[in-house]
Amino acid sequence: MEEALYYLKEKLQSCPRGRKFECVTGAGNHSIDGIPRIKNAVKKWLNRKIDHKGERIKCVTYEEKKGSFVIFS
Repeated sequence: MEEALYYLKEKLQSCPRGRKFECVTGAGNHSIDGIPRIKNAVKKWLNRKIDHKGERIKCVTYEEKKGSFVIFS
């Protein structure tokens, strides 16, 4: 999960303001008990909006889909 969050943070930092991109996390169909661990970690991180250094990131909004998020920077 840490690797997925790392790449998401990098993408978000480099994404021009006013753009959108899709972050595909998977729906957790192959996870133990069907719990989407990566998707839940990404959602938790997006709601906190804190980067890996503990600093606040630029404001983002997102639309949740079954196995992904559409992120608006």
